[in-house]
Amino acid sequence: MKSDEKGTTHYSPDPLHTRIQTLRDLLDQHDRNGLIQLKADLQEQIEEWRDEYGVDSPAALRDRAAETDTAADTRDIKQTARDWELVEYRLSIVEDAIENYTTYTQDFRASA
Repeated sequence: MKSDEKGTTHYSPDPLHTRIQTLRDLLDQHDRNGLIQLKADLQEQIEEWRDEYGVDSPAALRDRAAETDTAADTRDIKQTARDWELVEYRLSIVEDAIENYTTYTQDFRASA
């Protein structure tokens, strides 16, 4: 995708293309049971962050970064918040793959 700000052109990946490519990669690498296991692993990671930091979202974790005593702690919390967002995004794709597994893995090629 392309955007123009103050005469400077910025390029970024198309989010829909990126999501579909990630979905395709997941379906190529995992069967349905593997996707369910991956979902459990991602959920477990989020649960660990919730327990460790006592918050329910990456945004709430970022708020905690304002209360840290050291620069290292601030950086660590901000990185964990970014990681958490990425895991949530990946989890949404895995859930999509599981929900639509039969449709997405169906062979639509015409037989001759």
